[in-house]
Amino acid sequence: MTTPRHQQFPFSAWRGKPEAMTGPHVHTDIELNYFLGGDGTYFMAGRVYRVPPQRLAVFWAGMPH
Repeated sequence: MTTPRHQQFPFSAWRGKPEAMTGPHVHTDIELNYFLGGDGTYFMAGRVYRVPPQRLAVFWAGMPH
């Protein structure tokens, strides 16, 4: 029996208090981050992006972030 194509891609979920990264990283995923009670800040492609509380950030994580 083969696995349906939509079930071949695992995902992970994390919930908790985020910590600042020590440096940029990359991975071959689409990243979704929802900011419940605070904002988030990303530095990608030479620009700073701020995401306000209760917003969803979606980006391709193959770009250093």
